[in-house]
Amino acid sequence: MMRRLMNLLMLSCKQATALIEKKKLVPLSKPEQLQLTVHTKMCKACSTYSVQSDIMDKSLQQFWNQKKSEEKNSLSESSKQKIIDQIKKM
Repeated sequence: MMRRLMNLLMLSCKQATALIEKKKLVPLSKPEQLQLTVHTKMCKACSTYSVQSDIMDKSLQQFWNQKKSEEKNSLSESSKQKIIDQIKKM
């Protein structure tokens, strides 16, 4: 009985990292949450992976938002040239 319970709760590191990434896209089921919590409490490597993955996601999101903001606020080359031409006509 105890062995069966442990088999249900224990994940491999590969399964744990898959759940860490899945958690970012969709909510985990209660059993998945429990399995992941148990695994990451016992496995320093997967716990570290989770933290590093969050940092990377936040960094990439900030980079993406910054790029979109820069693109939104910049003029096209043709618009820039029109402004230069208008200034030269003055």
